[in-house]
Amino acid sequence: MSRELQERPPIGPTAQSSPPIKFSSHILRPSFLAPPVTIPDSFTAIGQGAFAYQSDITRVVIPDSVVTIGVGAFSFCRSLITIIIPDSVVTIESKAFYFCRSLITIIIPDSVVTIGTFAFYFCYSLMTIAIPDSVMTIGAYAFSYCRVLTDVIFKTGSQLLSIGGSAFYGSKLSTVNIPADVDFGGSVFDSTPCEDKSIFQAGNTIINCALVSLSHSVSRRNFSRVPYSTLEAFFCHSFTGDIFRTPFIYLL
Repeated sequence: MSRELQERPPIGPTAQSSPPIKFSSHILRPSFLAPPVTIPDSFTAIGQGAFAYQSDITRVVIPDSVVTIGVGAFSFCRSLITIIIPDSVVTIESKAFYFCRSLITIIIPDSVVTIGTFAFYFCYSLMTIAIPDSVMTIGAYAFSYCRVLTDVIFKTGSQLLSIGGSAFYGSKLSTVNIPADVDFGGSVFDSTPCEDKSIFQAGNTIINCALVSLSHSVSRRNFSRVPYSTLEAFFCHSFTGDIFRTPFIYLL
């Protein structure tokens, strides 16, 4: 029988103690666990709300036995800075990292197919995102109100089918290479800096709110891992060096 970090009661302000986390076949008990957190390699899923509201977790390492990161698994982990996700994970469910306002680095492999609704909502320390070709669905509000998110890079050969409504609403998105044939929900790019929203069409590449033609350059790039130097080479004529010293999501 598979093992899962199961749903736990929310941690409220009246908690009187900080008992240690105990892993079992059935339940993850509440705690304020001192960082870093390493999940045992016997678990196949991180259940709903498993680490929610644990405000002093800063780093998490997920084993390659985990397939699903559940609903709200790390929501309101306000001190979470970095998390490493293995290439076994297929689904990042709704609100998985909701309001992780300190999240700087997240490494996600190209095994991920679905990024759920509100998955990274209000993660306002993220500035750049590279999304692998395996992702087929980005849910509604997935990156909404990521207040300093300016750049989104889709890997060559993207299989993306849909971007849910308001997925980037309230972000600072001004640079993106949009995959061809993707369907958009409503208001995906509303409340972003670019005044001309008509440029956000499938197959278009936008740099600093300007529609450009970089299709040949993009097709020759191997974005299997996107280091600062590669991003700089790709957008060198538009960005200053400062952007490449800032935090972003790696999706391998």
